[in-house]
Amino acid sequence: MNSTEDPSYLAATAYVITDSYSHANIESESKGSSWSVHFIDGFTWQIFASVLIPGLIINRTVAGVTGMGLRRGWEVGRSKNFGSVVGLGVIPIIVKPIDEFVEVVMDKTVRRWYK
Repeated sequence: MNSTEDPSYLAATAYVITDSYSHANIESESKGSSWSVHFIDGFTWQIFASVLIPGLIINRTVAGVTGMGLRRGWEVGRSKNFGSVVGLGVIPIIVKPIDEFVEVVMDKTVRRWYK
């Protein structure tokens, strides 16, 4: 199954668009500013903080732990759930640092262009 057939990509895209729409509505009403700017800001933030960076970190963590386990003789190949457990286990650890990192990077880059 490739990424275009995976329903999780559809769900992630729907979440990003929905949250960006909501962010734009709230921010543009409360600040009296451009809806489209707030939508783009929310969309950019969500794509990086919720999809791209976590996906990369989780993928590399699972690959690293699985590889390390195989080198040490763990029976990781026998468990279909090993990678899932590792991936889910890392999520609570990475959420806050990723969110803060994306916020800082956006403040120092793209947000300077439209504020």
